[in-house]
Amino acid sequence: QPRRSEVSRLRNIFQSFYRLVMDRVPHAFELTSASASEPVTLTEAKAHLRVVGTDEDTYITGLIAVAREKVEVDTERALITQTRRLWIDDFPRGNGQVIDIPLKPVSAVTLIEYWSTDEEWVEVDDADYVTDVVSAPGRIWPASGVIWPTIQAGRKHAVRITLTCGAAANSVPAAAKHAMKLLIGHWFENREAVGKVPTEISLGYEALIGSIKWH
Repeated sequence: QPRRSEVSRLRNIFQSFYRLVMDRVPHAFELTSASASEPVTLTEAKAHLRVVGTDEDTYITGLIAVAREKVEVDTERALITQTRRLWIDDFPRGNGQVIDIPLKPVSAVTLIEYWSTDEEWVEVDDADYVTDVVSAPGRIWPASGVIWPTIQAGRKHAVRITLTCGAAANSVPAAAKHAMKLLIGHWFENREAVGKVPTEISLGYEALIGSIKWH
C-alpha cells in the first residue's frame, strides 16, 4: 500500500505539471483509449534497476507509466499506440484554413466533430477535408471548394478531432526508452523526492528528449 501511494503522489505531481503546460497552449489533448503495453517492459525496467525479486513489481509498473507520460509531454510525442482527442476552440479561418496537429506520430484522423449553431455535435464528412499525417506537425485542411462549418458563437473547445497516434513498442525511439529508464531509476532510488532532479540525470534526460523532439 505505501508503494502504491508513492506512485499516486508522483502521478499527481506530473498531472499538475501537465495541466500547467496545457494551459499555455491553444489546444488540449484527451486520452480516449490507452495502449495495454508500455515502451519499457517490466523486465527491462527491473534489469535497469538491477532488481531480481517480484516484491517491487507493482511499484515499478506504476513508475513506468508515469515516466512514459512525462516523456510524452516533454517531447510532444505519443510513444505507444493510443487514441487521443484534440480539442480546439474553432476552425481556422485564415489563410489556408489549416489545422496543425501538435503531436507525433499520428497515423490517422478518424473523426472531426464540431458544436453547431443548433447546439449539438455534428460530424464533418471525411470527404470534406484532407489530412497529412506525414509532416510534423500533421495537418488538416478543407477539401477543394469546401470551407469549415460555423460553430456556435462564444463556445470554447467547439471542435474535437479524434486521432490514432503512437507506434508499436518495437518502434519507439531508443532515446525515449532510455529517458524513461533514467526517470524510473531516479524515482526508484529517491521515493520521497519532490525537488529538482540531480544535474547529472537532468542533463542526460534533456539530451535524450532533445534528440527526439520534432520541432
